[in-house]
Amino acid sequence: MSAPLDKGQKRYLSQLSDRAWARQRAAGILPAEFLPSETLSASAARTKFRHAQVAKACHKHGLRCCSQDDYGAIKAHFLHLLGEDGQAMKAHVHGASNDQRVAEWKLFNEIKAAAGAGITVGYVEAICRRQFGCTITDTTAKQKWALLYTVRNRAAAKKRAEEKRGKGEKEQPPGASSPSAPFPLCSSAVPAPAPLLLFPSAPQALNPTAA
Repeated sequence: MSAPLDKGQKRYLSQLSDRAWARQRAAGILPAEFLPSETLSASAARTKFRHAQVAKACHKHGLRCCSQDDYGAIKAHFLHLLGEDGQAMKAHVHGASNDQRVAEWKLFNEIKAAAGAGITVGYVEAICRRQFGCTITDTTAKQKWALLYTVRNRAAAKKRAEEKRGKGEKEQPPGASSPSAPFPLCSSAVPAPAPLLLFPSAPQALNPTAA
């Protein structure tokens, strides 16, 4: 198990939590259970909100229960609540374990190499959601490796299909795609016309009245 969070990390995460709480309150989307009331001070409401969000981020109740392994996930969660998704993604990747980072790096390189086969990140995201019910970034290292081999196998299958199709086109005899004519269209061997039958004209009949 890694070391617990230090005081500076706890203070920074608490500040992010308070900002997220204030942002949701100002937008009118803060759940009623986290709003100050007669029985709940503003400070206690912010603490209750922080505990709930930490539990969502790493399934632990409060920062005092968290370790260095949880820091990236908690930071990413609060940045997401603040609308800073770009920074949240960086925090998520930085906080991932070494196995996660290696698997993710390998997977995206495999996708890049398979671009010629029409495979994109969006295509793999769709596969991921269908198989694992989550996005690529939310998968485990094992699931990322499974996606990598899926990409590799599908790219190889598409390549084989293209090669087979190209080989078939090369082996096709010239003119095979055009229907054959019953006789050559341009040929000197044209059948000679049948000879005409010429009959001699019948002899002129003698006129019996002629002397």
